Amino acid sequence: MKNKIFLFLTAASLTNFCFAQNSIPAKQYPQQIQCDSTWHPHQFITPAEAEKIVLHSVFLKDSLCDFKNGYLRYNFTYKATTIDSSTKLRASIFFGLEQYDQAARAKKVYDHIKIENQKIGKVSDLNDIGDEGFLAKDLANNPFIMIRQNNRIYKLRALNAANVQLSFDELMRTAKKIVSSH
Repeated sequence: MKNKIFLFLTAASLTNFCFAQNSIPAKQYPQQIQCDSTWHPHQFITPAEAEKIVLHSVFLKDSLCDFKNGYLRYNFTYKATTIDSSTKLRASIFFGLEQYDQAARAKKVYDHIKIENQKIGKVSDLNDIGDEGFLAKDLANNPFIMIRQNNRIYKLRALNAANVQLSFDELMRTAKKIVSSH
């Protein structure tokens, strides 16, 4: 029971650091920046790609598109259909896209999140994707990838349910595909 509580608290605190954002005052944006109703999760990560990453069959758990705090945000999560018997958790992959009015604002947010991740663990630069990117791993070796391309930030985070390995190569291949096609 203590292990389950520790795993939950560790995952929750690391998720907070990985996705933390500084408080940048909201700014008024042109009306044309809005959620694109034609966006669908499979346009970024298909279920087949998600299955190759988490090494399980998956289902789409949730999907959200909104515009608040001065930027457009689109994210979704695929979860494994199987539950790990020891941890009672499912492997999953999270995708997030943030679009800002200017590349300079996206860079400021990117730099802040990278610095926060450097405080809690090893961060490796990804030089061959987007304008800039990095890879961070938590204590359970779950990867978090963040890439900035112009005024957009892409986030991918894969979580395993126990000691099951994720396919890091498939995650990187998918990240490169997403950035190059959007």
